[in-house]
Amino acid sequence: MFEERVVTASRQAQSPLDAPNSTSIITAQDIRLSGLTKIQELLRRLAGVEVTIMTGGDTEVSIRGYNSRVSNKTLVLIDYRSVYVDLLGATFWEALPIDVEQIERIEVVRGPGSALYGANAFAGVINIITRKPGEGGSHVRGGVGSHGGVFGSATVSQRQGDTAYRASAGYTREPKWSRDLGPGRLDTRTLTPDQDTASRNARFDLQATRRLGRDVELSVGGGAAKVFRNMLALGSL
Repeated sequence: MFEERVVTASRQAQSPLDAPNSTSIITAQDIRLSGLTKIQELLRRLAGVEVTIMTGGDTEVSIRGYNSRVSNKTLVLIDYRSVYVDLLGATFWEALPIDVEQIERIEVVRGPGSALYGANAFAGVINIITRKPGEGGSHVRGGVGSHGGVFGSATVSQRQGDTAYRASAGYTREPKWSRDLGPGRLDTRTLTPDQDTASRNARFDLQATRRLGRDVELSVGGGAAKVFRNMLALGSL
């Protein structure tokens, strides 16, 4: 019988029942059966996780009630590497460089994790673990929404002998629900002329591995992203 193992809670593989913190796991099968296309929407299904959608491109995620306009008490990792913005200590979810189809599982640890992960893990840790190159197959998806919302992505993942690779590219545009400032205002200036777009994310990622021996594997990877995100609204002046 297969038993789920969690690593994030104590940095060693163990059963969720033995983990020192309350832990939940979202598996690849859970993601596929849910039909959801955003990581934030997946987290919204978990007990103790609070997801606040401010605009189409501004989402804040917290654990056990520590949410705010700039949520910096929950640490977010992708493959055990932090993805928060250094200046604010917060995570821009719409700027993450992965799609839900690339995710193997998501481990959510509720409760303080600062002893292992630093100050940002005060409320908990969300670790997004992606599939290895050569796993998950290939896929293409896309869609459009109201107010000019659009998303699309393509992933190719294959294995040839001892070599495996995964290449992915995607684009997302999230619209604002309303303008911060009305049209024709002469007494203010905005930082960007596009007041109808909340965020844009164009990204490319490539990872490759090669098995050199029984217990030796070489892994290389890289990517690029161009992200636009409208500044946080403070209300009309």
